[in-house]
Amino acid sequence: MQIELVIINVEDNGKGMTDGQIEECMHRDSRNRFNHIGIMNVNQRIQLMYGNEYGITIHSVLGQGTEVSISFPVNEGENSL
Repeated sequence: MQIELVIINVEDNGKGMTDGQIEECMHRDSRNRFNHIGIMNVNQRIQLMYGNEYGITIHSVLGQGTEVSISFPVNEGENSL
């Protein structure tokens, strides 16, 4: 059975982010529990609903920009997109 995916890509040509900044976005900082929780929460919810192979990925190059991808399978049935 072929799994259909929804993939949403958002990219910019801004200043980019370091690996440390990406890590901060994806994981809760115990020093300040309110920083960057939106991206982390959305990623965790997608993975809880569909599995760890889905969710948010961030790829960035300093001085060139950042690309954020969100992926999840298409649900067939009453809750489908």
